[in-house]
Amino acid sequence: MLFEGESEKFGFAAAKSIGSVAKRNRAKRRLREAFRQTYKFGSKPCLVIAIAGPECLTMDFQELKSKLAQQLSDLGLPIS
Repeated sequence: MLFEGESEKFGFAAAKSIGSVAKRNRAKRRLREAFRQTYKFGSKPCLVIAIAGPECLTMDFQELKSKLAQQLSDLGLPIS
């Protein structure tokens, strides 16, 4: 989800369908790191909420980054 705001804010969540708390935390850490490496910070005030699904744990990290970059681009957000 994307909302325009006065500053950049980011939230990360994981679906319970992923499994245990440890798996959900790992999925959120992977998504957060992919986001950190992909998004160009300081360019547009917005609120982004990213929800990790089960595929976050199984896909290659480079594939995760490229999928995330495509989704950010579709939303009109800058990528690095």
